Amino acid sequence: MDTLKGIRANREREPHRSLRVTQAIRCRVFLHHAYRDENIRSIASRTFSPESESKLEGNLGTADHDIPDYPNYATALAVSAICRARRDGWQAQIAPMIGYLRRQQFTEQNGWNPRDAVYGAWGMGSGRRTPPDTGHVDLSMTRYVLDALHAAGVGDSDPAFAATRIFVERCQNFDPNVSPGADGGFFFSTTEADTNKAGQAGDRFRSYGTTTAEALDSYFKAVELDPMHEWRRSEALRFARSLGTEGKRVSAVALQAVSRFPELFPDDWQTEFVLAGFLALNGDWERARKRLEELAASEIGPRDVWTFLIALQTGHLDDAIALLEHAGADDRWRPLYEALRASQANSKQYLRRVAPEFRTVAEQILSELAPELTD
Repeated sequence: MDTLKGIRANREREPHRSLRVTQAIRCRVFLHHAYRDENIRSIASRTFSPESESKLEGNLGTADHDIPDYPNYATALAVSAICRARRDGWQAQIAPMIGYLRRQQFTEQNGWNPRDAVYGAWGMGSGRRTPPDTGHVDLSMTRYVLDALHAAGVGDSDPAFAATRIFVERCQNFDPNVSPGADGGFFFSTTEADTNKAGQAGDRFRSYGTTTAEALDSYFKAVELDPMHEWRRSEALRFARSLGTEGKRVSAVALQAVSRFPELFPDDWQTEFVLAGFLALNGDWERARKRLEELAASEIGPRDVWTFLIALQTGHLDDAIALLEHAGADDRWRPLYEALRASQANSKQYLRRVAPEFRTVAEQILSELAPELTD
């Protein structure tokens, strides 16, 4: 409801603006919290009357021809709300709206190619943008359009999603081969320097919390919608691991999202390792230790180097070694154990005493845990 209060205050400051964004967000909020109530659900049809906006274009937010009111935002939110309500004729109602959103994407249809910074994204909307005129483009508008397409039943293999992935990955500071600046977080826009709140570092924008939290939430919502979709699950776990590359605390949203994973994937060792890592990152080593001890004793899967890297970065290297010994995993996960001992000794030469059949793998693990160690 705080969102609606903010919208009302903004409307009082700018009375000339169209009400379509306000109505779309209000309907989405109501439907999210009480969509089973028939009276609330009827708001969707009353709010988005086909006579109220452009029938031919299928978009909202252009009632004032001089001041477009975020047409892509308004149209995407309206589609999500109408799909949630599912009143009579809803599919016919959203068809032109989906067509409009498709035409707005920065892809080949509008003269853009994968090398362009905005490729796969959505901007503010209204007129179609062609090179080099990008207008305002950001991750938030793109996210809401993706929500709308998914709600409308657009399949995962649709080219629109493949194109969007290129833009989304451009907004993430993650490169497994580069440590500085590769913190796994997200920034807001590839083109709008002033809207990236954390500023710029060299030729890249810095990551910051709100955008990263939105991206993480989107990843995990996608998995919750279809828990059996293996690619979505692996991508969500990959993204979660990327957030811990510098040993920093993760947001409460991120921890809450990862905490839901064991319910979706019971007895899944990868999920348990990631959750243990997130708990350690947020200072809850006791719970992280218990999960790691259970994993080490259960023999349900191979070791996860990322989680033990987090233990090292958060000052729990000795504890991690001790729990492996206590669970008997110092033998089963011998290369990992020896790599941790080498890190504890602060010496790569420690591994020379390790049996050759374990040494090569231990050296590879040590290069991940402590790349700064040299011969």
